[in-house]
Amino acid sequence: MARYYKVFSHDKVNSINLSHDGKTLVSASIDGSIKIWDLMVIYILLIIKPTTNKLPIS
Repeated sequence: MARYYKVFSHDKVNSINLSHDGKTLVSASIDGSIKIWDLMVIYILLIIKPTTNKLPIS
């Protein structure tokens, strides 16, 4: 039986990608954040947030 979980940590999800073994999920949000999920325990392993620092273009 499939299990469905509502993800409260992203405002709006742009993209998701599931690992080949089905144990890890990567989600990308409209705010630019990326989250890596351990699906075996439904836990966020890593959160990557966009920076506000802009590098000069030379």
